[in-house]
Amino acid sequence: MKNLTLPLTFHHNETIAPVSNQTKIKSGDQVTFLVNLRRKEEAEEWFRGNGWKSNDFSPT
Repeated sequence: MKNLTLPLTFHHNETIAPVSNQTKIKSGDQVTFLVNLRRKEEAEEWFRGNGWKSNDFSPT
């Protein structure tokens, strides 16, 4: 997954916080990622293969 995505924030209950090396993502949490759009298909495949559900890719 190197150079594919970068997790930015996670949303747990009513809290939104930056992702760090110590962050423990739990079922039901939402995570915002930056995705290398040149490798978007590879990123989508990685997410699907690892049990992640995508709300949408929003290139801005």
